[in-house]
Amino acid sequence: MEHRSITRREALALAGAAALAGCTVQPEPAPAPAPEPVPERPRIAEPLSKEATATWNTRYYIPEHSSPEEAKAAAEVVAEQIEAEGIVLLRNEDYALPLASGERVSLLGRGAADTVFGGTGAAAIDEDASVSLADGIRAAGIDLNDAPITWIATQLDAYPRATVGRLDRPETVSHYIGEIPWSAYPEEVLATLEGTVGVVVLTRASGEGDDLSCDLLADLESGESEAFVPNDETAGYAPGQHQLELSREERSLIEGARERCERVVVLLNVATTLEAGPLVEKGGPCEADTILEIGFPG
Repeated sequence: MEHRSITRREALALAGAAALAGCTVQPEPAPAPAPEPVPERPRIAEPLSKEATATWNTRYYIPEHSSPEEAKAAAEVVAEQIEAEGIVLLRNEDYALPLASGERVSLLGRGAADTVFGGTGAAAIDEDASVSLADGIRAAGIDLNDAPITWIATQLDAYPRATVGRLDRPETVSHYIGEIPWSAYPEEVLATLEGTVGVVVLTRASGEGDDLSCDLLADLESGESEAFVPNDETAGYAPGQHQLELSREERSLIEGARERCERVVVLLNVATTLEAGPLVEKGGPCEADTILEIGFPG
């Protein structure tokens, strides 16, 4: 009988066939042994003595201040430092800032009298102790033209601004920018702007439950919000206009300030990135000499 060597493939086939012919049902694996019970910690029958705990480290936090009042005062100093270091100078053409000695300032725009100091929801703050822009300018010893800021403060109720009625209730949210039209400024106020540095404050209220609109006209026409209904401002919305671009009223405000004031400084009172292209367009009608992003000053 002739013998020959089998190939590796044949050997594997034979092994497989043998396994199939003699296969049996394997028994279920034995269950794992139950874990040993954890012994209970011995209870302390009597409170530990003062001597027994004398070496324990219980001072996880060592107060730096002796009273809540002292801690609050120190926190306010830190907050002021954070805000000062967080202000960003985005543009300063021809060294428009710092102001020269004796220069007079005119605060313009809704945000001058209705500054956004904090966000909404968990970012809301108590504004009772907040310092207004007008008071801050006076405290710095800068000559402030009172006429425009006094008049602006009387007009706020006539121009609604974005609000959140209730968190997670989109039907209570509005997206109005609320800027006061330049055409509404009386001539007696405009006459006081001559020779002053116009400080225009542009604001966007936003925060938790107050997402900014990506399409103002579409959101208005959707009818989703009972608080966002047509008015004089919405009549100027363009298709696709979003809440982070300059509105018709803001453009006219800056253009008017350029015509009446010596120079124009724009403060961006926003917590998001505003589309500020028109403010830096060389020779454009809305070009600003200086732009400062001040965030929400708290």
